[in-house]
Amino acid sequence: GDACPVESVSWNDAQLFVEQLNQQTGRTYRLPSEAEWEYAARATTSAPFWWGADINTNQANYNGTLTYNGGAKGEYRQTTVRADAFQPNAFGLHNVSGNVWEWQTDCWNADYQGGPVDGKARLTGDCSLHVMRGGSWIDDPKGVRLGLRTKDAPGPKSRDFYTGFRLARSLP
Repeated sequence: GDACPVESVSWNDAQLFVEQLNQQTGRTYRLPSEAEWEYAARATTSAPFWWGADINTNQANYNGTLTYNGGAKGEYRQTTVRADAFQPNAFGLHNVSGNVWEWQTDCWNADYQGGPVDGKARLTGDCSLHVMRGGSWIDDPKGVRLGLRTKDAPGPKSRDFYTGFRLARSLP
């Protein structure tokens, strides 16, 4: 639906969308860097989720038949939900945990050691793969923790029904 996140897009698809959006609006949109995404998603917390240490299906869209940190089982919706289905974090962002994995600009590195300290994207490492953050509706609760990261190739084979993106906008 119109209010649900885009899904089944590769990193290349997201980059093409960004290019067309920038041409159409005259503004500078882009995929966020991994550091920007984590800062925005955490919204000042160091907990596994922006709201704290546990999770339930009233807070995020994930496979609620599984539990995390002593939490209760809940609903498994088996699809995406509206982008505003749950409370926003302290920075006003919805669904930073669950719903769809979100592409980042960064090339894949096994960890963040040696990464930029200024929030910029890490464009070194294995650039045949790109970072994804946030987890999705298909993942268990551990898979939607803010610190979890994964990777995929940028091409059409990565057009999975649980993969989407979130945009950042560069200000003048």
